[in-house]
Amino acid sequence: MSISLLSGTAWAVSGSALILAVLLLRAVLGRRGSAGVRYALWGMVLVRLLLPITLFSLPVPAGMTDWLDLQPADAVQTSPADGLQQGQHPSGVVDFQGADVPGNPADSVLIPEQSSGTVPEENAPASAPSDGLDVPWGTVLLWVWRIGTVLGAVWLVGVHIRFSMDLRRRRKVLDCPDCALPVYVVEGIPSPCLYGLIRPAIYLIPAVAEDPVALRHVLAHECAHARHGDHIWNLARCTALVLHWWNPLVWAAVSCSRTDGELACDATAIRLLGEQDRAAYGRTVLQVAAEPQPVLQIVSTMGGGKRELKERFTRITAPPRTAMALCLAAVLFVAFLAGCSFGNPSVSDANSPSQTPNNTEPPAVAPTQAVPAVFPEMQELSEGVLGIAEPVSADLNHNGVPETVQVLYLENSEAWAVSASEEGRLLYSKSAELYPGEQEALFLCTVGGEDYLLRYQVSSSLSTYWNYAVFSVDGDSEKLLDTIELRFDDDLTPQYHIPFQPAAGAVFL
Repeated sequence: MSISLLSGTAWAVSGSALILAVLLLRAVLGRRGSAGVRYALWGMVLVRLLLPITLFSLPVPAGMTDWLDLQPADAVQTSPADGLQQGQHPSGVVDFQGADVPGNPADSVLIPEQSSGTVPEENAPASAPSDGLDVPWGTVLLWVWRIGTVLGAVWLVGVHIRFSMDLRRRRKVLDCPDCALPVYVVEGIPSPCLYGLIRPAIYLIPAVAEDPVALRHVLAHECAHARHGDHIWNLARCTALVLHWWNPLVWAAVSCSRTDGELACDATAIRLLGEQDRAAYGRTVLQVAAEPQPVLQIVSTMGGGKRELKERFTRITAPPRTAMALCLAAVLFVAFLAGCSFGNPSVSDANSPSQTPNNTEPPAVAPTQAVPAVFPEMQELSEGVLGIAEPVSADLNHNGVPETVQVLYLENSEAWAVSASEEGRLLYSKSAELYPGEQEALFLCTVGGEDYLLRYQVSSSLSTYWNYAVFSVDGDSEKLLDTIELRFDDDLTPQYHIPFQPAAGAVFL
């Protein structure tokens, strides 16, 4: 899955906003919030941090993306009035001199050449060359992120392969018939832990294995980790850290979610053990707790800092009353924010007619009452039609019966649409969708006494593509007679590129 800087920025910003919302709710809920609810809130944040997908569009002003060195992903065609040529109506529709004249349709132009940009004026001053180095910061930032992600993934995999091999070499089986998970005793680990993705197991320190009371408490705690799926969530959290290694909010979120996970496991363990073991369980937690462990690890340990241990011990010895209504409101609020975070920023065109001020009177456009019957698929777009050209008669399917060819010019992203109908029956229709750097024109011509459509296409970005295609209509499809294309790169900085070949260009022209 490729990630552009624009979508990556939206991904990071939406995830950061969710993190800030959950951190705020943690502070508001305080001791009134259930540990399980607090832990569940981080699950919704984690889903957003792991999925760089979008489900709907959110409008973003074009100026916000200038520094990203990006083209809008769904750019809209500029106003047709910006590129009017001589012989066109102000609406962008050509006066057809050959309408209903079957004699020589070769001179009848169906569609004027349309450009996605504004035609420059002859006296417009040339832009001054840049004095500084034009650095593509968008590309640089993307590569920095990719390199950091790869290095983080390699480090994470290496550390845990080494840890897994060390556990297997030093572990000793401990017989615990009342525990559903395998239990091992390992010397040298800082605290008891749950480890293993596919087949998780509990690893104990020798001091716990020798104390029946502590053993019972620790097994209940680690089994709670397994019931919550923390061996899987730990991997997901580490993956989020690898992907968002540069974002301090993600590091804070992972640390807080680990704390809330331990609190949730404490609550589950006490339910399994019974209220009579609450105080003894608290003493066991203080006894086996180790120093805080690194955040980037796929291990569920009982370690923690002083502040975390204080909160855990307080909740264990003096359980707070849970405000269920407040917890439910928090879950719904974060779920709503999580859904909104999957919006895709779509760049709006700052030069669109609806946003560009115009101090002059708009040119008169011939009123259009309705879309003709030959355009049944365009009926819903009737309000966006700028004009309708006069029909032209041509035999595009070469069956001896002339068709009526008609053109609509639209003001939405579809620059124009053409259809051919025969005796009231629609045979062929097509619309052109032009993006920045693209041009397309359609002509009616004759080859060997037969009528054909000639399509001319130009696309220019980092590479240039020219194409001519001559075709007739075969049902609702195009029957190609001849085509020729030319492709070369405008950007010659890469090591491998398609150079411009003058001989090929001469043949094309």
